[in-house]
Amino acid sequence: MPRKKAVTLVEIAGMMADLESSWKKLATALELGEANLRKIRKENKTDREKAYGVLTMWTDKEGEDATVERLIDTLEKIAKSRPVEKMPGM
Repeated sequence: MPRKKAVTLVEIAGMMADLESSWKKLATALELGEANLRKIRKENKTDREKAYGVLTMWTDKEGEDATVERLIDTLEKIAKSRPVEKMPGM
């Protein structure tokens, strides 16, 4: 069985521009919760920073379970396919 690949910071950085406008949807889809949404909103000024906050919080929370496959599935669920195309190997 192939090992699932964890999302890297390089991959996160490559998706930032496409995710900034939908960071709230992504946070909700990744089940980060309302308290974390408020924290991200408070600690980050721009939508780009907020999107980065969502992804880094998710990878910290999920650890090895924060895989590329899970992120792609989530992005597809919120109809945000452009970032998926920027993932290496996609």
